Amino acid sequence: GLDPNGCVCPNDPQLLNGISKSACPCSPTADPRADGTTCPFYCTGPNKPNPDCVCDTNPDQQTGYPLLECQQSKYCSKDNNLPSCRCPTTADQLVDFLKSKCGCIENDIRGSCQVCTGDDTDDSDCICPYDPIEVQYLTKEQCECVDDDIRESCMMCTKDFHPQQCICDEYGQTPFNLTTCQSTKICTGGNVDDPLPIGCTPTDCTSSDQEILCICKSGLDPNGCVCPNDPQLLNGISKSACPCSPTADPRADGTTCPF
Repeated sequence: GLDPNGCVCPNDPQLLNGISKSACPCSPTADPRADGTTCPFYCTGPNKPNPDCVCDTNPDQQTGYPLLECQQSKYCSKDNNLPSCRCPTTADQLVDFLKSKCGCIENDIRGSCQVCTGDDTDDSDCICPYDPIEVQYLTKEQCECVDDDIRESCMMCTKDFHPQQCICDEYGQTPFNLTTCQSTKICTGGNVDDPLPIGCTPTDCTSSDQEILCICKSGLDPNGCVCPNDPQLLNGISKSACPCSPTADPRADGTTCPF
């Protein structure tokens, strides 16, 4: 009866009798207030003495209801999300649980249990379809390739078919040479020393501080850029980026490059 705001709860749960639940929350074991009113009953069996009973974390070894057995008999809920709890069996009861905790069931309404469609409303953990027609609107990052996949990113490159997203054969099972295939890819990542994708072909630089490997261009010659093969294109490119050409260099004005 003496439990002012902020008082310290006794370590021995047996001393909790007469102390309000607001001052000292219900103990998971040995709480004398576990009368079904102040605190819920401790379970003595499956849903006994009532469905609201709680598992005693330290039951009597001889007569008590074993903790693991008790936990396995309890359905998972917002208040009971223990690893050993039983998953609900109806769709409306599953809405608060991750698919990794409680798997999908028939007529499940959770977004993670719906088939991915490619819409913005798709759940990040939606289920990937196996039908090549259904999966065609999804990126390979969203859903891995399936048999007979018609997405470019899932198709093998050939001499006559090599869009940017197709896959180069790394195992020599197709006539299209790997190095040649890789050279059809435009450099889109990495840096000047390690451009990606591997074996890619650079395109014209688009900024003066570009880090992705690119071809030097007038006024745009970041460190490490590739000099153009045609010396006529060297005009406007610094000598530090592209040394003077022994022939046909338009910069051979006696200043940038010698006459």
